[in-house]
Amino acid sequence: MSGWPKADWFLVIPGLAHPHSELHAMEEMNAHPIEGDEIVVEQVKQDGYNEDNLNLVAKVISDKEIMFRTTKSVLMGIWGNLKGVNISDVARNTVLISFQDFSKGFKLWMGGPWSIKGCLVNMQPWNGKKSVMEADFKKMEL
Repeated sequence: MSGWPKADWFLVIPGLAHPHSELHAMEEMNAHPIEGDEIVVEQVKQDGYNEDNLNLVAKVISDKEIMFRTTKSVLMGIWGNLKGVNISDVARNTVLISFQDFSKGFKLWMGGPWSIKGCLVNMQPWNGKKSVMEADFKKMEL
């Protein structure tokens, strides 16, 4: 790669000789700059999230990782494999739970506390306006 300028980034497109040539890459792909163009971006629904549902972010309080499959299987088993429940993996020991039937979901939430492998599951309401990573698990009503 001698002779190429050093940079913090580079664009690699198969068949192009120089990885820093953005214009050349755009020409190869029949693309054009979008500067000044109006772009409409449609919001994609997050898997399992629906603003009309009862949505909870749940964290298994444990130093050890509890696998997503285990978390989902245990909760669904406790709740009798309730229809209209979607559980999505969002982070280590953290899931998003969405109940289509708000009242059933609320009863289950209030029927806790729940535990998985002896570890408390802290469930907090989530409205979709903030990141699930911003959920506050510092306290929980029992």
